[in-house]
Amino acid sequence: MQELIKVKNSSYGRYEELLLRRDAVKKESYQLEIEYAREFGELIIDVFEEQIKCVKKKKTIEFCQAAANRGKTVNQAELHAFVEKETEKLRSNLDDMVQDYENSKAATLITEADKIKIKQLYHKMVKQIHPDINPMVAESEELKSLWQRTVIAYNCNDLKLLQELEVLVGKALESISDGQIEIKIPDIEDKIAELGKEIQTIMETDPYQYKFLLCDKDAVAEKKRSLEEELKQYKDYGEQLDELLNGLLSSGVSIT
Repeated sequence: MQELIKVKNSSYGRYEELLLRRDAVKKESYQLEIEYAREFGELIIDVFEEQIKCVKKKKTIEFCQAAANRGKTVNQAELHAFVEKETEKLRSNLDDMVQDYENSKAATLITEADKIKIKQLYHKMVKQIHPDINPMVAESEELKSLWQRTVIAYNCNDLKLLQELEVLVGKALESISDGQIEIKIPDIEDKIAELGKEIQTIMETDPYQYKFLLCDKDAVAEKKRSLEEELKQYKDYGEQLDELLNGLLSSGVSIT
């Protein structure tokens, strides 16, 4: 097959360069988030679990106090339902955090040689089926699916899948077009400016900013000390809430 894409924009080279750069910093952010979760995830989860325990105790006290103010006995089933409803979102967030941590532990490390192969394959496929470059992608469900799978494989450093997708992309393109496709990207200078701003935003925010923490051993140790201190504070606060609840129950509030 002949060259797939013939570019008519004089600024195309810069546009393609920024697309690749944007995708690269996105991927780096994704990998940094995994590394951050692997490094601090267990402690962060412990802290959040203690926080949820404290919220449950506060809601229990709130419910019991309200019943006492009305001179009523606390119904245990109603109390349980109230506390579960009030902490539902927190427990959902905890489930997500646990899943992220498990995923981070399962993520595999790759060699530098494989990183280079992944980068080369991805750059090749960007030129072939990136939606902002190849107009056929918007009209083909097959190409859309292949592009989405390519992005996932790239972000996950899945070299084997990228190699398989390279073959599938080639076959898909051959079945769609036998000749060159001339494209002209409208408003390319505006898109170049937007890409520059997007790249800057990604690099100035988390999780990309985690890289400056993760590369500093002292900063990592300090972060862990801070989380351990926060965990202790929640445990101490939980004990205070236990005392408040016991005092409330000993004052005459009964649970049925």
